[in-house]
Amino acid sequence: MLISLAGCARQHEQRAAQYVDTAGCATCHREIVEAYRKTGMGRSFTRAAAVEGRFFHQSSGRYYEMNGGSMSRHQTGFDGKPVNRLERSIDYVIGSGNHARTFLHRNADGTLHELPVSWYSEKGGSFEMSPGYDKPDHDDFRRLIPEDCLFCHNAYPRQDNPLPEGIDCQRCHGPASDHKALVNPAKLSRERQMDVCEQCHLEATSAPLPAVVRRPERAPFSFRPGEDLTDYALYFDTDLGDRFEVAHQAYRLRKSACFLKSGMTCTTCHDPHREQTAEHFVAVCKTCHATAHKASENCLECHMWRRRTDDVPHVVLTDHYIQRRKPAVFVAAKFGARVPYAGKPGKPEALYYQTGMDESKAGDQPAAIRAFEEAIRHNDNVGPSRRELAASLLLTGNLTRAVEEGEKLPNDSLALTNLGNAYLQLGRLEDARRVLEKAAPEQPAAANLLGLTLLRAGDTPGAEKAFRDALNQQPDLAEANNNLGNLLAARHDYAEAAWYFGKAIESNPNYVDARHSYGLVLALTRNFAKARLQLEEALRLAPNSAEIRGDLDDVRRSLHK
Repeated sequence: MLISLAGCARQHEQRAAQYVDTAGCATCHREIVEAYRKTGMGRSFTRAAAVEGRFFHQSSGRYYEMNGGSMSRHQTGFDGKPVNRLERSIDYVIGSGNHARTFLHRNADGTLHELPVSWYSEKGGSFEMSPGYDKPDHDDFRRLIPEDCLFCHNAYPRQDNPLPEGIDCQRCHGPASDHKALVNPAKLSRERQMDVCEQCHLEATSAPLPAVVRRPERAPFSFRPGEDLTDYALYFDTDLGDRFEVAHQAYRLRKSACFLKSGMTCTTCHDPHREQTAEHFVAVCKTCHATAHKASENCLECHMWRRRTDDVPHVVLTDHYIQRRKPAVFVAAKFGARVPYAGKPGKPEALYYQTGMDESKAGDQPAAIRAFEEAIRHNDNVGPSRRELAASLLLTGNLTRAVEEGEKLPNDSLALTNLGNAYLQLGRLEDARRVLEKAAPEQPAAANLLGLTLLRAGDTPGAEKAFRDALNQQPDLAEANNNLGNLLAARHDYAEAAWYFGKAIESNPNYVDARHSYGLVLALTRNFAKARLQLEEALRLAPNSAEIRGDLDDVRRSLHK
């Protein structure tokens, strides 16, 4: 195929340009740079200052304390004393503080994890759970912030400093090492101008559908201003009704008659270099609607009202869907089928990794295995695809192949967890212990499996420590609560064992083994009435268990003595 020399030159220029420190931009553009630093985008990501406060999360029963440079968590144990305590440093902050600040911890390996409590500016400022955390089984300190997540919250990584602070000039103008290659978005076509803003503001929903899928051949930080955005990622519209979220201003704007019947772009109303007042936006409206209303009226109050977002309950933003009349009721519809929102007609899409994830979540592991194998073959997210392939193989009982695939990822803690599980099921205890000890500091499931491995090897003290380590990381890990309960019951610490069985059931009400064990411990402490309730529920969940039925009969006889 013939490639033009001009095309080759542009490709070479794009490869050669690098992201650099933009402090030098102020030499010629000082007023713009200083104004931009005060905007929300300019303050989107910073190093953390001291944070002080306390918060109790009722639904998960966890106490959080922000003490200067760290955030700690604990629960109240069976004897009223603190248990499951964990502390992490607060290293960075996502968010300008206009609406919220979410805190991040940076691990020794450089990875970032979101912390469970955020600060919200509403009502003068308060601590509440971070977005997606206000539920009993939240991610606590374990939510990894991958590059795709950081993509819209910070500048691109630079060679001199892989973690810059705040979205910078290069996000809209391109890499600045070659000044001649910089892009002026105002000189782009309307669609390419919109693409610059839409790289972060076209998200139809943050719900896990997903609504945005990066193309397999593109790296997370590879979009350049001037490109067609759909060459970087695929965007899907969703049947979610009038759901209103934080990051879909352009998505909502595109629904508006003002947008559809004009040549407007985001910068028709917004100067990205500086904050603006409501009066400015009203003046923009009146450039097209000069005679529609009285001079004193605020167009935004009737046509672009402020609404509480559905994905971040403590944030109120302006709805960019410009409508003649305010809807009487806002309804968030149930999830529906995904349909392409923007794409290239006739261009085949090879989203093997995402297909595998969808099949795995649907429970079709053979189909997931085929998709992940294709993903590896086509270089689509090879590491994650191999990890998920090993997990699907493990679920289908193909332990030998699960080990083969898992051993190819020696530095992936989640893959090591699954590998340790396969080793344990194969009876390879030393191999299981080796890989699970490596994964346990980051993966509570690995710590739990390590406890089972040590218990099988006869190391009861080591097993107890591993189970408690797992619960320090994840207090609602039902399996670890149950395993620790069984260990404590075996040495006749019945009161503490009962507390952990209760926590296991609280996390998973359908946990048959936990209810069975809880019932037996209650019977051993002669609390036969409660023991009967637990065993009856266990039998309802497992009606063919002769063992549970026999234990229940014994308890019923004890009640009638």
